[in-house]
Amino acid sequence: MSKVRSIRVLLPAAVSVLALLSVSTAGLQTYSAWNERSAANHFITVNRASELLLDAAGSFARERAQTTAALNSPLPTNTERRGEVSAQRSTADQALRGSFKILGEMPEMKAGRQALQDAEQSLRSLEAFRQRVDEALARPANERAGEITKGFAPAITAHIDKVSTLRSTLEVLATPPSADLMQLVQLRAMSAVMAEYAGRERALVVAQMGAGKASDDVIRLQARSRGQVELAWTTIKALRARSDLPPNLVAATSKVDEAFFKTFQTTREQIMRGMETGQYAITADEWVRSATVAIDTILQM
Repeated sequence: MSKVRSIRVLLPAAVSVLALLSVSTAGLQTYSAWNERSAANHFITVNRASELLLDAAGSFARERAQTTAALNSPLPTNTERRGEVSAQRSTADQALRGSFKILGEMPEMKAGRQALQDAEQSLRSLEAFRQRVDEALARPANERAGEITKGFAPAITAHIDKVSTLRSTLEVLATPPSADLMQLVQLRAMSAVMAEYAGRERALVVAQMGAGKASDDVIRLQARSRGQVELAWTTIKALRARSDLPPNLVAATSKVDEAFFKTFQTTREQIMRGMETGQYAITADEWVRSATVAIDTILQM
Protein backbone atom coordinates (compact mmCIF):
# COMPACT_ATOMS: atom_id res chain seq x y z
CA MET A 1 0.00 0.00 0.00
CA SER A 2 1.42 3.39 -1.00
CA LYS A 3 1.81 6.00 1.68
CA VAL A 4 -0.60 8.92 1.50
CA ARG A 5 1.24 12.10 0.63
CA SER A 6 0.30 15.01 2.87
CA ILE A 7 0.68 18.79 2.83
CA ARG A 8 4.08 18.28 4.46
CA VAL A 9 5.24 16.30 1.43
CA LEU A 10 3.45 18.33 -1.22
CA LEU A 11 4.75 21.74 -0.10
CA PRO A 12 8.50 21.11 -0.49
CA ALA A 13 7.86 19.01 -3.60
CA ALA A 14 5.88 21.82 -5.21
CA VAL A 15 8.57 24.38 -4.39
CA SER A 16 11.27 22.13 -5.84
CA VAL A 17 9.32 21.69 -9.06
CA LEU A 18 8.87 25.46 -9.30
CA ALA A 19 12.61 25.98 -8.89
CA LEU A 20 13.44 23.38 -11.55
CA LEU A 21 10.96 24.81 -14.03
CA SER A 22 12.51 28.25 -13.73
CA VAL A 23 15.89 26.85 -14.81
CA SER A 24 14.57 25.95 -18.25
CA THR A 25 13.44 29.49 -19.08
CA ALA A 26 15.80 31.23 -21.52
CA GLY A 27 16.30 34.39 -23.60
CA LEU A 28 14.77 37.62 -22.39
CA GLN A 29 13.09 35.78 -19.51
CA THR A 30 16.35 34.57 -17.98
CA TYR A 31 16.57 37.29 -15.33
CA SER A 32 12.96 36.78 -14.27
CA ALA A 33 13.45 33.02 -14.18
CA TRP A 34 16.52 33.38 -11.97
CA ASN A 35 14.54 35.51 -9.53
CA GLU A 36 11.75 32.95 -9.50
CA ARG A 37 14.21 30.15 -8.85
CA SER A 38 15.88 32.11 -6.04
CA ALA A 39 12.50 32.80 -4.46
CA ALA A 40 11.55 29.13 -4.68
CA ASN A 41 14.83 27.97 -3.19
CA HIS A 42 14.50 30.48 -0.36
CA PHE A 43 10.98 29.31 0.37
CA ILE A 44 12.33 25.78 0.87
CA THR A 45 14.23 27.22 3.85
CA VAL A 46 11.13 29.06 5.04
CA ASN A 47 9.13 25.86 4.77
CA ARG A 48 11.74 23.94 6.75
CA ALA A 49 11.48 26.45 9.60
CA SER A 50 7.68 26.23 9.52
CA GLU A 51 7.84 22.44 9.64
CA LEU A 52 10.14 22.52 12.65
CA LEU A 53 7.75 24.88 14.44
CA LEU A 54 4.83 22.59 13.65
CA ASP A 55 6.79 19.59 14.90
CA ALA A 56 7.70 21.48 18.06
CA ALA A 57 4.10 22.50 18.76
CA GLY A 58 2.89 18.94 18.27
CA SER A 59 5.60 17.57 20.55
CA PHE A 60 4.91 20.13 23.28
CA ALA A 61 1.23 19.16 23.05
CA ARG A 62 2.15 15.49 23.59
CA GLU A 63 4.28 16.54 26.56
CA ARG A 64 1.28 18.44 27.90
CA ALA A 65 -0.89 15.32 27.77
CA GLN A 66 1.73 12.94 29.17
CA THR A 67 2.72 15.25 32.01
CA THR A 68 -0.85 16.17 32.90
CA ALA A 69 -1.72 12.48 33.14
CA ALA A 70 1.27 11.84 35.40
CA LEU A 71 0.54 14.86 37.63
CA ASN A 72 -3.03 13.66 38.13
CA SER A 73 -2.01 10.11 39.00
CA PRO A 74 -2.20 9.27 42.73
CA LEU A 75 1.21 7.58 42.77
CA PRO A 76 4.73 8.91 42.19
CA THR A 77 5.70 8.66 38.54
CA ASN A 78 7.81 5.59 37.80
CA THR A 79 11.12 5.64 35.98
CA GLU A 80 9.67 4.43 32.68
CA ARG A 81 7.01 7.14 32.56
CA ARG A 82 9.49 9.85 33.49
CA GLY A 83 11.76 8.62 30.72
CA GLU A 84 8.90 8.96 28.22
CA VAL A 85 8.21 12.51 29.37
CA SER A 86 11.91 13.38 29.16
CA ALA A 87 12.17 11.99 25.63
CA GLN A 88 9.14 14.01 24.52
CA ARG A 89 10.64 17.16 25.98
CA SER A 90 13.88 16.56 24.13
CA THR A 91 12.07 16.07 20.82
CA ALA A 92 10.11 19.28 21.27
CA ASP A 93 13.08 21.36 22.37
CA GLN A 94 15.30 20.11 19.56
CA ALA A 95 12.73 21.02 16.90
CA LEU A 96 12.15 24.46 18.38
CA ARG A 97 15.83 25.28 18.73
CA GLY A 98 16.37 24.09 15.16
CA SER A 99 13.80 26.61 13.99
CA PHE A 100 15.44 29.36 16.06
CA LYS A 101 18.72 28.77 14.24
CA ILE A 102 17.10 29.10 10.82
CA LEU A 103 14.94 32.08 11.74
CA GLY A 104 17.83 33.98 13.26
CA GLU A 105 19.50 34.05 9.83
CA MET A 106 16.43 35.02 7.79
CA PRO A 107 16.17 38.66 6.60
CA GLU A 108 12.36 38.57 6.80
CA MET A 109 12.46 37.88 10.51
CA LYS A 110 13.99 41.27 11.30
CA ALA A 111 10.39 42.50 11.34
CA GLY A 112 9.39 39.48 13.41
CA ARG A 113 12.20 39.72 15.94
CA GLN A 114 9.81 40.22 18.86
CA ALA A 115 7.94 36.99 18.11
CA LEU A 116 11.25 35.12 17.99
CA GLN A 117 12.45 36.63 21.26
CA ASP A 118 9.12 35.86 22.92
CA ALA A 119 9.37 32.20 21.90
CA GLU A 120 12.96 31.96 23.12
CA GLN A 121 12.03 33.47 26.49
CA SER A 122 9.00 31.21 26.72
CA LEU A 123 11.17 28.14 26.27
CA ARG A 124 13.48 29.28 29.07
CA SER A 125 10.46 29.79 31.35
CA LEU A 126 9.10 26.35 30.49
CA GLU A 127 12.44 24.74 31.25
CA ALA A 128 12.38 26.32 34.72
CA PHE A 129 8.80 25.15 35.27
CA ARG A 130 9.75 21.61 34.26
CA GLN A 131 12.21 21.42 37.14
CA ARG A 132 9.35 22.01 39.56
CA VAL A 133 7.22 19.50 37.68
CA ASP A 134 9.93 16.85 38.06
CA GLU A 135 9.98 17.42 41.81
CA ALA A 136 6.20 17.00 41.91
CA LEU A 137 6.26 13.84 39.82
CA ALA A 138 8.54 12.19 42.37
CA ARG A 139 5.84 12.64 45.04
CA PRO A 140 2.40 11.09 45.56
CA ALA A 141 -0.60 13.23 44.61
CA ASN A 142 -1.33 14.42 48.14
CA GLU A 143 2.16 15.94 48.39
CA ARG A 144 2.13 17.81 45.08
CA ALA A 145 1.65 21.56 45.08
CA GLY A 146 -1.63 22.58 43.47
CA GLU A 147 0.09 25.40 41.59
CA ILE A 148 2.12 22.75 39.75
CA THR A 149 -0.62 20.18 39.22
CA LYS A 150 -3.13 22.75 37.99
CA GLY A 151 -0.65 25.22 36.55
CA PHE A 152 1.35 23.06 34.19
CA ALA A 153 -1.21 22.68 31.39
CA PRO A 154 -1.95 26.44 31.17
CA ALA A 155 1.78 27.21 31.27
CA ILE A 156 2.74 24.89 28.43
CA THR A 157 -0.35 25.92 26.44
CA ALA A 158 0.80 29.53 26.68
CA HIS A 159 4.20 28.38 25.41
CA ILE A 160 2.61 26.54 22.48
CA ASP A 161 0.76 29.75 21.65
CA LYS A 162 4.10 31.57 21.45
CA VAL A 163 5.43 28.88 19.08
CA SER A 164 2.31 29.15 16.92
CA THR A 165 2.57 32.95 16.86
CA LEU A 166 6.16 32.65 15.68
CA ARG A 167 5.13 30.33 12.85
CA SER A 168 2.26 32.62 11.84
CA THR A 169 4.61 35.60 11.85
CA LEU A 170 7.06 33.76 9.61
CA GLU A 171 4.35 32.73 7.15
CA VAL A 172 3.05 36.30 6.93
CA LEU A 173 6.49 37.85 6.42
CA ALA A 174 7.82 35.20 4.00
CA THR A 175 5.22 35.06 1.25
CA PRO A 176 5.08 31.85 -0.82
CA PRO A 177 6.24 32.29 -4.44
CA SER A 178 2.93 31.11 -5.95
CA ALA A 179 -0.79 31.16 -5.25
CA ASP A 180 -0.92 27.37 -5.14
CA LEU A 181 1.76 27.27 -2.46
CA MET A 182 -0.12 29.94 -0.49
CA GLN A 183 -3.19 27.70 -0.51
CA LEU A 184 -1.17 24.78 0.85
CA VAL A 185 0.32 26.98 3.58
CA GLN A 186 -3.17 28.12 4.59
CA LEU A 187 -4.42 24.54 4.62
CA ARG A 188 -1.49 23.52 6.80
CA ALA A 189 -2.24 26.39 9.20
CA MET A 190 -5.82 25.16 9.57
CA SER A 191 -4.59 21.65 10.32
CA ALA A 192 -2.29 23.08 13.00
CA VAL A 193 -5.27 24.81 14.64
CA MET A 194 -7.20 21.55 14.58
CA ALA A 195 -4.36 19.60 16.16
CA GLU A 196 -3.74 22.16 18.91
CA TYR A 197 -7.35 22.44 20.04
CA ALA A 198 -7.82 18.68 19.87
CA GLY A 199 -4.69 18.49 22.02
CA ARG A 200 -6.15 20.93 24.50
CA GLU A 201 -9.21 18.73 24.85
CA ARG A 202 -6.95 15.70 25.31
CA ALA A 203 -5.16 17.39 28.23
CA LEU A 204 -8.36 18.82 29.72
CA VAL A 205 -10.01 15.41 29.79
CA VAL A 206 -7.04 13.58 31.29
CA ALA A 207 -6.92 16.12 34.12
CA GLN A 208 -10.65 15.81 34.68
CA MET A 209 -10.63 12.01 34.80
CA GLY A 210 -8.79 12.11 38.10
CA ALA A 211 -11.34 14.51 39.57
CA GLY A 212 -14.54 12.69 38.60
CA LYS A 213 -17.59 14.55 37.33
CA ALA A 214 -16.84 17.67 35.31
CA SER A 215 -18.10 21.09 36.34
CA ASP A 216 -20.10 23.30 34.00
CA ASP A 217 -16.99 25.45 33.48
CA VAL A 218 -14.96 22.44 32.36
CA ILE A 219 -17.74 21.34 30.00
CA ARG A 220 -17.85 24.81 28.46
CA LEU A 221 -14.06 24.89 28.05
CA GLN A 222 -14.15 21.47 26.39
CA ALA A 223 -16.92 22.64 24.06
CA ARG A 224 -14.93 25.73 23.04
CA SER A 225 -11.91 23.58 22.14
CA ARG A 226 -14.07 21.24 20.11
CA GLY A 227 -15.69 24.20 18.38
CA GLN A 228 -12.29 25.42 17.18
CA VAL A 229 -11.50 21.95 15.85
CA GLU A 230 -14.73 21.77 13.89
CA LEU A 231 -14.42 25.34 12.59
CA ALA A 232 -10.96 24.62 11.18
CA TRP A 233 -12.19 21.34 9.72
CA THR A 234 -15.03 23.15 7.94
CA THR A 235 -12.44 25.32 6.17
CA ILE A 236 -10.34 22.31 5.21
CA LYS A 237 -13.38 20.47 3.86
CA ALA A 238 -14.32 23.50 1.77
CA LEU A 239 -10.82 23.61 0.21
CA ARG A 240 -10.99 19.86 -0.32
CA ALA A 241 -13.88 20.40 -2.74
CA ARG A 242 -11.59 22.14 -5.25
CA SER A 243 -11.12 20.07 -8.38
CA ASP A 244 -7.44 21.04 -8.69
CA LEU A 245 -6.47 19.84 -5.20
CA PRO A 246 -3.94 16.98 -5.50
CA PRO A 247 -5.71 13.60 -5.12
CA ASN A 248 -3.23 12.43 -2.51
CA LEU A 249 -3.99 15.45 -0.35
CA VAL A 250 -7.69 14.67 -0.64
CA ALA A 251 -6.83 11.15 0.53
CA ALA A 252 -4.90 12.52 3.53
CA THR A 253 -7.88 14.62 4.63
CA SER A 254 -10.14 11.60 4.18
CA LYS A 255 -7.86 9.71 6.56
CA VAL A 256 -8.39 12.41 9.18
CA ASP A 257 -12.13 12.22 8.61
CA GLU A 258 -12.11 8.48 9.20
CA ALA A 259 -9.61 8.26 12.06
CA PHE A 260 -10.45 11.41 14.02
CA PHE A 261 -14.09 12.17 13.33
CA LYS A 262 -15.38 8.59 13.11
CA THR A 263 -13.17 5.99 14.80
CA PHE A 264 -11.93 8.20 17.64
CA GLN A 265 -15.35 9.78 18.07
CA THR A 266 -16.66 6.54 19.61
CA THR A 267 -14.06 6.78 22.38
CA ARG A 268 -14.67 10.49 22.76
CA GLU A 269 -18.41 9.99 23.26
CA GLN A 270 -17.66 7.49 26.04
CA ILE A 271 -15.49 10.09 27.73
CA MET A 272 -18.11 12.83 27.36
CA ARG A 273 -20.63 10.59 29.13
CA GLY A 274 -18.05 9.95 31.84
CA MET A 275 -17.54 13.68 32.35
CA GLU A 276 -21.26 13.99 33.04
CA THR A 277 -21.37 11.12 35.56
CA GLY A 278 -17.85 10.89 36.94
CA GLN A 279 -17.62 7.23 35.81
CA TYR A 280 -15.14 6.60 32.99
CA ALA A 281 -15.11 3.50 30.79
CA ILE A 282 -11.37 3.69 30.07
CA THR A 283 -8.26 4.77 31.98
CA ALA A 284 -6.49 8.10 31.59
CA ASP A 285 -3.56 6.40 29.82
CA GLU A 286 -5.94 4.69 27.38
CA TRP A 287 -7.58 8.04 26.64
CA VAL A 288 -4.25 9.73 25.97
CA ARG A 289 -3.13 6.92 23.66
CA SER A 290 -6.39 6.90 21.71
CA ALA A 291 -6.51 10.68 21.39
CA THR A 292 -2.86 10.85 20.35
CA VAL A 293 -3.32 8.30 17.55
CA ALA A 294 -6.21 10.36 16.20
CA ILE A 295 -4.48 13.72 16.56
CA ASP A 296 -1.36 12.37 14.88
CA THR A 297 -3.37 11.87 11.67
CA ILE A 298 -4.06 15.62 11.72
CA LEU A 299 -0.40 16.44 12.32
CA GLN A 300 0.55 14.17 9.41
CA MET A 301 -1.93 15.83 7.06
